[in-house]
Amino acid sequence: KQACPLSDRWLEMLRDSPDLYKLSLDAAGPQWKFDAATPVTTIKRVHLPHLRELYLADINAPFALWALAHMHAPGVMELMLTNLGGINYVEAIARMLTSFPNVRLLQLYGFNIPASEENKRMMLRWFQSMPLLRMFKFGGLQRFVLDALNEDPSVTWAPENIEHYYSKQREMGIPEDKFVPPMVCVKLE
Repeated sequence: KQACPLSDRWLEMLRDSPDLYKLSLDAAGPQWKFDAATPVTTIKRVHLPHLRELYLADINAPFALWALAHMHAPGVMELMLTNLGGINYVEAIARMLTSFPNVRLLQLYGFNIPASEENKRMMLRWFQSMPLLRMFKFGGLQRFVLDALNEDPSVTWAPENIEHYYSKQREMGIPEDKFVPPMVCVKLE
């Protein structure tokens, strides 16, 4: 902990590194200061336009939220989360729902999320938030995380979006009995 910079210093380091390409936080990052009166959503994030690879390892969920709250890096193409045990990561996943739309490679190893229908829906929404995902490497995951990839993503869509999806197929002249159902991560190889 003593070697980790305080939050303000961490923000300063990130601001001074606009060309940062790869960031690996392995049991390290900004010093975590729990303050229930100041939620992580109030931290002024630093935009990292060139960050392409982000690795978080050997940290717990509250610390992951704390570290992620410091950065805005929508260009991340490779995201690795490993040995994230302890408290469940549902809130961290919720925080990442719109954070990394350009991810092409996702690696999850030893990721702790309790099995439930609600959490499977959260995983489904998270996978949907990465439409360019081409490769998924994993280990030590519960089956329901993988099952989320086979779910019908339209269960999380607004009714007008479902109608729009099928109206596009009608416009293409596809008969209704031949409609292609929505899929998650269509680019996944």
